[in-house]
Amino acid sequence: MFRKHAQDFGIVLRTGEGERRFTSSSISFEEDGIIRASMEFYNDPQPCEIHRAAVRNRALADLKKSCPPGRQVPVGTLPELLRAMLPMGTQSIEITGAQP
Repeated sequence: MFRKHAQDFGIVLRTGEGERRFTSSSISFEEDGIIRASMEFYNDPQPCEIHRAAVRNRALADLKKSCPPGRQVPVGTLPELLRAMLPMGTQSIEITGAQP
């Protein structure tokens, strides 16, 4: 009856200034990227919370698909829409696996 939430996974964003660590439930995506994705998927320039959540879930699924756990992936190799959602200056991303 109730769906289980997918297990959180770790995300490391690396820039020229260092790295920032997040979990999949705590990462914030860039507003411009959310709006671009919402326009592409739903033709919605002012996404409601349902569309925002759907865009976020799709971005997380695309990250998992594009980034093998434990490997640094250059941001330039990610799909353009996904790159637009990451903070400016992000050079690489790494999925660190499930978090307890």
